[in-house]
Amino acid sequence: MSIRIHIPIFYRSESDEEELLVDDCHTVAECLGVLLIHYPELEKMLYDRRQRLRSWVGIYLNGVDAFPRELERPVRDGDEIRIFLYLSV
Repeated sequence: MSIRIHIPIFYRSESDEEELLVDDCHTVAECLGVLLIHYPELEKMLYDRRQRLRSWVGIYLNGVDAFPRELERPVRDGDEIRIFLYLSV
């Protein structure tokens, strides 16, 4: 099983990659956990102290906003996760 995680351009200085392929994940949270193993610096950018996604982080699964309960969403082989940052003006 392979899930593709697209890393936002704002975080690429931390990750040096546009995307990461992860295996053996069953939920979005598990996939993000694998991402953080590779790039632990991203944790403080994505999660608050209570381990909840920060308010400005959005998760899209296969092009569809996964909110609410985005971390609990199941993933399957070939799925794509995109991390977006919501900016307020």
